[in-house]
Amino acid sequence: MTISVKRQILLSTTMLAGAMTGYSGRAYAACTNSGGSTYLCSGSETTTQSINAANPTVTTASDMNFDTTGGIGNALTITGTGDISYTDGYASTSLRSLERGLSVSNNTVGAGSTAISTAGAIYGRNAGIVAWNNNGVAGDLSLTTNGAVSSGGDGITMTGGTLTGDLTVTNNAAVSSDGYGMYLAHTGNGALTVNVNGDVKGTVRDGMDINLYNGTTTITSSAGTTITGGNDGIDLDHNGTGEVVVSAYGNVKGAQAAIDISNMGPAETRITIGGDISGSSGAGLEIAGARNYATVLAGGSATGSFGIRSSSFGSANDITVAGRVEGTANFAIVLPNSTSGNRVELQTGFEVVGIVDSGAGTNDSLEFGGSGSDSFSLSDIGPKYQNFEDFNVIGGKWSFSGTTSKTFSVTGGTLGGTGTFGGLNVGNGGTIAPGNSIGTLNVGNITFAQGSTYQVEVDNSGNSDLINASGTATINGGTVSVLAQSGTYATGTQYTILTAAGGVTGQFSTVTANFAFLDPTLSYDANNVYLLFGQAASFVSAARTPNQRAVAGALDALPTDNEIFVQVLNQTEDGARQAFDALSGEIHASVGGALLDEGRHIRDAVMGRMVQASYDGTGLGSGGPQNTQASPSGMMMLGYGSKDLGSYEPLPTKKGPVFWTQGFGSWANFDGNGNAASLDRDMGGFISGVDAEVMPGWRAGIAAGYSYTGLDKESRLSSADVDAYHLVLYGSGKVNRFDVRGGGAYSWQDIETSRNIVFPGFSEFEQASYDGDRGQLFGEIAYPVVLHPSIAMEGFSGLAYVHQETDGFTESGGLAAFNSSGYNEDVTYSTTGFRAATTMAFGNAVITPNLSVAWLHAFDSVDTDLALAFAAAGPSFDIQGTPIARDSALVQAGLDFAVSPNATLSVAYDGQFASDADEHGIKGRASWKF
Repeated sequence: MTISVKRQILLSTTMLAGAMTGYSGRAYAACTNSGGSTYLCSGSETTTQSINAANPTVTTASDMNFDTTGGIGNALTITGTGDISYTDGYASTSLRSLERGLSVSNNTVGAGSTAISTAGAIYGRNAGIVAWNNNGVAGDLSLTTNGAVSSGGDGITMTGGTLTGDLTVTNNAAVSSDGYGMYLAHTGNGALTVNVNGDVKGTVRDGMDINLYNGTTTITSSAGTTITGGNDGIDLDHNGTGEVVVSAYGNVKGAQAAIDISNMGPAETRITIGGDISGSSGAGLEIAGARNYATVLAGGSATGSFGIRSSSFGSANDITVAGRVEGTANFAIVLPNSTSGNRVELQTGFEVVGIVDSGAGTNDSLEFGGSGSDSFSLSDIGPKYQNFEDFNVIGGKWSFSGTTSKTFSVTGGTLGGTGTFGGLNVGNGGTIAPGNSIGTLNVGNITFAQGSTYQVEVDNSGNSDLINASGTATINGGTVSVLAQSGTYATGTQYTILTAAGGVTGQFSTVTANFAFLDPTLSYDANNVYLLFGQAASFVSAARTPNQRAVAGALDALPTDNEIFVQVLNQTEDGARQAFDALSGEIHASVGGALLDEGRHIRDAVMGRMVQASYDGTGLGSGGPQNTQASPSGMMMLGYGSKDLGSYEPLPTKKGPVFWTQGFGSWANFDGNGNAASLDRDMGGFISGVDAEVMPGWRAGIAAGYSYTGLDKESRLSSADVDAYHLVLYGSGKVNRFDVRGGGAYSWQDIETSRNIVFPGFSEFEQASYDGDRGQLFGEIAYPVVLHPSIAMEGFSGLAYVHQETDGFTESGGLAAFNSSGYNEDVTYSTTGFRAATTMAFGNAVITPNLSVAWLHAFDSVDTDLALAFAAAGPSFDIQGTPIARDSALVQAGLDFAVSPNATLSVAYDGQFASDADEHGIKGRASWKF
């Protein structure tokens, strides 16, 4: 019994020793071998789990939870040779230990690599994750954390091999520890790359402590992350030959320095700050290196006892500030003496709190760049910006105030303001623009190089920018660019734009301005440069359409002191074309054409009554009866057949008088033609008449009416209102089988027009009242046929001669008022088509659906021309209005209701369709027979 117990104890001890030291190719407890060198760790365990194998590949199950906090030892230890891989793909897993949560070591002598990827939470009181390639390993070491890592010691510790291979850390989750948040060391030849996408915190030590001997170091923290250290936020020591690149887009905080970088090798150090970095007792950024570049981006900041400090004597430093740099101990930026020169660039939007000291070198430069606008006080040079020898504007638009004895160079961007400079050298690509609007810039000597620009603002009161040189002005070419403020400028105005007490030498190469028609020229004397305006080109040169050319030609003929001439003279080409269109007065020419066209409605109303008279006993279609029947000479009449229509059957024409009235209304749009703009027309009215038989088969009548027409040219801000009164004489009869109809109409028109004339810098309202009249003669011949016992039709063809004229007028309003001798136009129309109808009984009434389709053709010119002239002065010119349609289709469809033997009511749709116009209307008619 005693022997048996001892054997059991000995066996258990041997197995425990095996589990702790490991046997090659074997795993114990919850990490089981899946075949070859593949292992799966799963389940809940409270004792240390270990794997020791060649080329082990270890994965986890979602239920893996190893917790050894009740005892001793790591939660999971992986030891091996060759290529080691550990992959935890589940956020539900965890490793917890009073020692190390996860420990991975590669003991290869020669080629080998270690790759670790975690998803679950890991805690170790001494260390969260520890991974290293031992001295003999020549291979990569990488870690990707997707789960939180925490520790009472160091959060993550990684050590690369002494041979070759890269060390890479990608942190996608929070790391929190009482020691180092991360401690990374790489003594071999290889790059070290760290991507921080989660918060990192080292409560007592550094947030990240990094040591590298050879190879490039690249550290990037993402926006929204925070690296916090009880000492430094990031402490980086580089002793090899590679470049150091740190991009802090997130926040970095240190109880001492926020970022402390020591690069003892010959390569460059490049730091980009996009977040907020702050050191409590140390610098925001501390740099020591042979060649240092640091950029504080817009929105970023560096704050500490020194905002930025470089401590390598003799090194070259290049600092760019687009964000905020603050030194709480009075110095914002401190740079050491440099044999090759330090450079500080302030970009638009910068903020510097504290002194900027560039050291005691002799080649240090303060530069002004960026892409926006900013200001700077020259009086800060010396007290605040110390030990700079060279000053240069390289980008952005800078407004300088104050005084300095220093000479500035301008090689890019714009130097402006009202400051006083010891000297200015404006180079190729540089621009000088005195004032914040119009102002004076003072300087000792000034030099312009070929490719430079002098930007001069002027106003219409004779004021301009000025460069006032107490010394000499040397001009070796360059451009004077004139920017005119809003207002009107007359030719002959002279401005002094440069004066030099020591004399002016040379000339500018070119001069430009933001005018289409004012031509800037320069003149020189011994001490001054002058700017003068003259007319550069005719207005016609900017016109594109016939109407624009007509207006432009009239403007060209005006006196140069005419106010309208001066207003257009100050426009750009686009502004001038807008002025030509606004001034054109198209509405007056368009009124005549629109009134010519709408005469059709009067003809149609009267012609409709005559058609009705030809077929007495049936209803009258709106705009004409649009219903027909066979003649009463024995042929079957419309609607008469087997169906009994009672007292409403078609009857012969009656001799007694017939009184009738028709109301009409329509809305139309006439397209523009690329010259005249489009025109909208709304109209409505009525016409009433009476007719009677004057001889067998012939009737004559008289009608009168009223209509209102509203015209609108929206794109020309013009409109017209027309009240018209109409008188018509008409007659109809039969010649053999043909119906003959005709008449004459005369209309009196009261016309009111208004124009809003608007173009850049000008607005005016013009209006006019004048009379118009329209006369027209019209007639048609129709031939009735019967296609079917219940359908009758007539074909017809007609001619109309229309004369439209308007009286002369003079607009009232202002400078752009027109006068005109009036409008006069004749057009002959032909109309060819057919009318068809059928008749049916409905209760005690007879209903007649009807349809008319016709082709309307205009023989003469469809353009509408009118001669206009400016009322104040100048020749007349012809303006074209919106054209009328050459060919169009007329469609009318309606219903007639014979409500008694002697009364008919009608309603119909009336449409006109053309390629460049359309009109839609409604008509209603009533007639009474006695």
